[in-house]
Amino acid sequence: MATIRIYKVAEVLGIPSQEVMDLLKREHGIEVKSASSTIEEIVARQFAERLARERDVNLPTGPLFSQKAASSGKGRKSAKSAKTPEPAMRPRLGPPRLVKAPIVVPPVETEEVGEAVVEPPVAETPAPEPTPPVEAPPRPPSSASRLRSRSLKIEDPTPPLQPTATL
Repeated sequence: MATIRIYKVAEVLGIPSQEVMDLLKREHGIEVKSASSTIEEIVARQFAERLARERDVNLPTGPLFSQKAASSGKGRKSAKSAKTPEPAMRPRLGPPRLVKAPIVVPPVETEEVGEAVVEPPVAETPAPEPTPPVEAPPRPPSSASRLRSRSLKIEDPTPPLQPTATL
């Protein structure tokens, strides 16, 4: 014997599946846990026909709970089932590769340390020594310089594959 899911009965009748579950429990003594629970096809057919007479609902002709009858009741699934293209074969790609190599940022030189010409000291009158300027506390590096020092260079030796258009 075939079994029918509760949500299929609800689709045929055009009422919510929760209401079908309540009516089955109240009027037939059949307890179901969810809309995906099943009942015998004979019970489902008798229930649907009796409820259709009580509520003046027109049932589809032919088999009530076949795939075709259930989809024609709503009309939503007919467009999907009519057009079933074969899935396009896409090339299987491996996992993405990520090459992590730190970018070397040359340090910023404030003074040139090249060949400095040292002049011999000239005997002049010594100027009064200026007081050393008070240095401000060193600033923490800005977020831009931190980002530059932490940047990673990502290299991909192979270009990405272009999908082929198949219609």
